[in-house]
Amino acid sequence: MAVALLIGGVELVSVLHERAGLTDPVTSWIAAITLDDIGYLIVALFLLVWAGSVLYWRLGNVEQRWTANLTGDRSAAR
Repeated sequence: MAVALLIGGVELVSVLHERAGLTDPVTSWIAAITLDDIGYLIVALFLLVWAGSVLYWRLGNVEQRWTANLTGDRSAAR
């Protein structure tokens, strides 16, 4: 969903910048973003989400909590 919103938002601002003749620096900067740049942002977003999920898995002891819940050992789940 984030990827669709990113691409759609950039395209919407680009069209509004061109059609409405907006000249402010923010819309000019967004309108100058190419699809290549968006591709790099998408890859960075995927890597960031992946790294966050790995950190959560490792630091949050998710596997131990799920295993404890499946075996019925409530003391290990806390």
